[in-house]
Amino acid sequence: ANAILSYADAFKPNVIIMGSPGNKPGSTQAFGKVITKIMEAATAPVIVVPQDYNAYQFTKPQKVLYLTSLDHTDYPALERLTGFARFFDARIFCVHTSTIQSDKSDEEKMRRIKKYIVEQLEVTNPECGILETANPLSGLEKFISERGVDIIAFSTQKRNILLRFFTQDSSHRYLHQTGIPLLVYHAK
Repeated sequence: ANAILSYADAFKPNVIIMGSPGNKPGSTQAFGKVITKIMEAATAPVIVVPQDYNAYQFTKPQKVLYLTSLDHTDYPALERLTGFARFFDARIFCVHTSTIQSDKSDEEKMRRIKKYIVEQLEVTNPECGILETANPLSGLEKFISERGVDIIAFSTQKRNILLRFFTQDSSHRYLHQTGIPLLVYHAK
């Protein structure tokens, strides 16, 4: 990890693309220590391609899911994500998961984020909302399947998202096991 980060500091890449070697039998983590450290420490965006991703059938991403915790780090990440989505002419979905009924504060934060995406970033077709579900993993699985999401994006500031969905016990490894690449932005 340190060698990759040193090269990234020296060469200033626009993006770091890493392949995930997959899980070893009995592993409790979705990613190894190297990938986790790169995702957390790299200043360039990191794309993590799952082991089972079929690169021979690659098509440009048409639908990008941004996972938000409804905080200030969303705005710079969404600005960068919008540039990525425009390049591919992809639609942006901005979703916050909640296991309880969302409160007015969360709904207002989501309205502000959507307004920012539409007015400041000039995106005409974002779908933004709060996904209220008893089980965030199965709720996201259903959302991803129904919408045909091609890539999942989030900011490293959302360490709780990283921990909740991509590490720890086997039930929390779902999103990486979907075979969908991850786009990770370093929080600014």
